[in-house]
Amino acid sequence: MSEDSEFKSNAGRPKGHPKTGGRPKGGKNLKTLAREAGLKPLARELERHNFDITTELIELYREDAATVQERTKILEMILDRISPKLAPLKIQQEKPKDEVLEAVTKASDEDLLKALT
Repeated sequence: MSEDSEFKSNAGRPKGHPKTGGRPKGGKNLKTLAREAGLKPLARELERHNFDITTELIELYREDAATVQERTKILEMILDRISPKLAPLKIQQEKPKDEVLEAVTKASDEDLLKALT
């Protein structure tokens, strides 16, 4: 029984020691690497035949058989490919909210009307 307790106390990494081994930070796992390796031949084949997804989407959009929902989805896909994604704007106030709120509550009706006009 003393051997079991001795074994348990020595198991694992001692506290304070850095982690060693394993996948490096930002490295891809095996499943992702396998999926990407399978897509590379397809991408090379499409490139060899001068396949352009945007041109294909435009042709699909122009087909008479496409429904309104299909055309809408195709337009979304085309726009995603040709227009940049815009980052959300960050608005910074010159004064903290508390100061603005305090100034508005202390202001008279005449001062507020002057500020608005």
